[in-house]
Amino acid sequence: MEVLILFTMIVGLMLLGVPIAVSLGFSSIVFLLVLSDSSLASIAQTFFQAMAGHYTLLAIPFFVLASSFMSTGGVAKRIIRFSIALVGHFPGGLAIAGVFACMLFAALSGSSPATVVAIGSIVIAGMRETGYTKEFAAGVIANAGTDVPLTLAASKSEYEFSEITLAAGSGVTHILSRTIYTADGATDVY
Repeated sequence: MEVLILFTMIVGLMLLGVPIAVSLGFSSIVFLLVLSDSSLASIAQTFFQAMAGHYTLLAIPFFVLASSFMSTGGVAKRIIRFSIALVGHFPGGLAIAGVFACMLFAALSGSSPATVVAIGSIVIAGMRETGYTKEFAAGVIANAGTDVPLTLAASKSEYEFSEITLAAGSGVTHILSRTIYTADGATDVY
C-alpha cells in the first residue's frame, strides 16, 4: 500500500509539471516523514555512511558543473568554431566538426553526458539549419559524446597511463570511423 502511495505521489507531481528530480525528492521526503518510522537524520546518516569511500561518485556532478561553466563561459562555442575551421571545408564538415568538438570537449570536461548537452545544444541547431535531419544530427552528437578521457580510464584500472595511451590508437580509429560515417551521410560544406 505504501508503494502505491509513493508511486501515485511521484506520478501526480510529474503530471502537474513538476520536474522529475523534484518529484522524486519531494515524494520521498514526504513518504519518509509521514509513512516511515525513521527520521530524516538517521536517513541522512545512512546515506553518508554509504557514500564513505566512494568519492569517485561525487566527481560526476562536478564534471557536469564544470561543463556548465565551460558552456556559459563560451568555451563550447570556441571549440566548435575551432573544429569548423579545421574540418568545415570537407563534405559533411559541420557534422565532422561536431564529432571533433565533442572529442575535444569530452577531454576537457571528463563527462560524456555533459559533452552531449554542451556541444549538442549548439551543433544540432546549426546542423538542422544547414539541412540535416534531426535524427542524423542527434545521432551523430550522441554517438560522438561517448568518449572516456584516458587519464580517468588509467586511474580506474590496473594499467599505467602509458599503456592506456598506446591503446588509444583504437580510440583514434573509432573517431576516424565516426568521421567517415558522418562524411558519408552528409554532403554540405560549411
